[in-house]
Amino acid sequence: MIPTTARPYVSPNQLAAELGISWAKTVGFIRSGELKAVDVSARRGGRPQWRIARADVELFLARRAATPIPRVTRRRRKPADIIEFY
Repeated sequence: MIPTTARPYVSPNQLAAELGISWAKTVGFIRSGELKAVDVSARRGGRPQWRIARADVELFLARRAATPIPRVTRRRRKPADIIEFY
């Protein structure tokens, strides 16, 4: 869990620093729709000024959490044309 601060929103730069990833990776998650963000720029269509809610950061991290791979036991099938003698 990321320590929460008094601010309910963070910028991509702040989030990148907290997670130890690049700013470009954070913006890539936003553009792909994997991480929700709000554009608070002065003009629509201008340079985006992204802000990310702390709750959305927690949901993003929960979705990307590592899960163990389930074990699959495989049985060898015997070919139909082989007859076993005991």
